[in-house]
Amino acid sequence: MDESSLTLQVTCSKGTYVRTLGQDLAAALGTYGYIDHLRRLWVEPFHGESMVTIEELQASAADSAGLQRWLLPLDRGIQSWPRVDLDADAARRMLDGQVLEQHAGTQGEGNVRIYGPAGEFLGIAQQDAQGRLAPRRLIANQRDRIVASSC
Repeated sequence: MDESSLTLQVTCSKGTYVRTLGQDLAAALGTYGYIDHLRRLWVEPFHGESMVTIEELQASAADSAGLQRWLLPLDRGIQSWPRVDLDADAARRMLDGQVLEQHAGTQGEGNVRIYGPAGEFLGIAQQDAQGRLAPRRLIANQRDRIVASSC
């Protein structure tokens, strides 16, 4: 803090309006204020992951190996969700859009991440209280791999 500015670092949850926090802080100090620089340092669950600018990403795109160093696994953002591993038959049915009845997945209900027989991430499913799994968001190209590997 100096006579005309204040630097503040905030760790907050989603839904926090940092610009409004700045206005409230200025009002509490009995003055007016504005935020002249706002920078997000990380987003849960990616604490500690490298962040790059659009320009850096575009420059890396010219070289496929360069671009790969910035890409994270598709399931990286949902590692806290329960994991359900499927055999080849169940994976094929899930990728065909079918609900799996009485699947021995995880306990409870809610979103789960689903994986095929070789451990490949297939997408997201919704598990109900009876243990049924219904597909929600799936990776389309995985179906061909599952069918080919089980033939």
